Amino acid sequence: VVIEQPLSNGTHVVQTELVNYYGNHSLPSPQPFKVAPPAEKMHLRAWTNTLPFDGKSYVGISVSALDAEGLPIADDEPINADTQQRALLVATEALSKDGAACFYLRAPTEPGTARVKVSYRQKQAALTIRFAAIAHGIVQGQISDANTGEPIQNVHLEASDLKKTATTDAEGHFFFTTDFEGETTLRIAAAGYYPAERQIHVQPNGATVVHPKLYPVADGAFAATVFVLDSLGDAHETRELITALHEMLELAGSKLYRIQKSSIQTRIAAINAIPEEGYYLRVHHAPQREGEPAVIAAHYRGNYDAENFLTQVLEQFGAPPVTLQDTSTPEIQQTNKIAMTLEIRTGSSAAEEARAIFIGAWRFLKEDGEIGDEEEKRFMEYLAASRTPSKGGK
Repeated sequence: VVIEQPLSNGTHVVQTELVNYYGNHSLPSPQPFKVAPPAEKMHLRAWTNTLPFDGKSYVGISVSALDAEGLPIADDEPINADTQQRALLVATEALSKDGAACFYLRAPTEPGTARVKVSYRQKQAALTIRFAAIAHGIVQGQISDANTGEPIQNVHLEASDLKKTATTDAEGHFFFTTDFEGETTLRIAAAGYYPAERQIHVQPNGATVVHPKLYPVADGAFAATVFVLDSLGDAHETRELITALHEMLELAGSKLYRIQKSSIQTRIAAINAIPEEGYYLRVHHAPQREGEPAVIAAHYRGNYDAENFLTQVLEQFGAPPVTLQDTSTPEIQQTNKIAMTLEIRTGSSAAEEARAIFIGAWRFLKEDGEIGDEEEKRFMEYLAASRTPSKGGK
């Protein structure tokens, strides 16, 4: 094996092609190997060097380990921590990620110190945390997903009365100190989650520890899901519907593409050039006709995902759950997405029609297919709030 460039720290794979005496090829067998040199330098950093001895506050201690070339050590390497009061450590081992790891040390109920030693193989580093009275207050905690319980990274927190902001770490923890004393509101925001507020009371020589849970927008059903929106013709009511639906899907976390008016083949080429898998939806309006369905839905023949998607949408419109298996529409036949069309004849507003399509899509994408009244209400309130200018806006 010839390696022309130095390999980065981490796991790599060698795949060997073997041919026996008779010229038969063996199946290639990937063989992983790991480049994991020892650490030359270790740096420790704590959120603070002093905690109140209140039995509830805690401090994060981050470690970064670099090899002799100044590069982060390999991922998934065990890094260990120890102290004379081991019970104060939430965990004594963590796996490296980008050359770093974090440990959390709880405060006892008595004053004193804790000497925390962190080691990776033969390399060690240490720092001391004091447990003593402090003049300021601490606000800290961990933020997690209300549905899964998993910690959420990069959550933004703001307490305007305190003129303080913070961002959660990889384990969802946040920490800041303040000289403020009294009641205040902690505002919490994260991409893909509904914003939240938490009333807290801050006092000196103590920690206010809160563990808020955030709900994913629309249950996270739309997160990173690709939708390609298109229309047949350029009717005003269709443009309004596309705009309203685009707003809802974007707020729910979808990745959206809108096809510009052009020839059929140009539009098909644009759709197929989108690299991700996803859904293509073309909508248009037609006059209401007595005795005919209010919505006509069509899809590629035999595509059960498209059929189930459209059935959920038709249910929201109150239309019969019957779809047409299209065999002639170029955008359905020649695109590489799950392609569908909707012909709408309801006479309803764009907001009502967009809601029906969105809720139908939500029910289809959600694993159990059920959306409670409270879940729908939460999203609609979030949608309304997103349209309201902030107090600092013009």
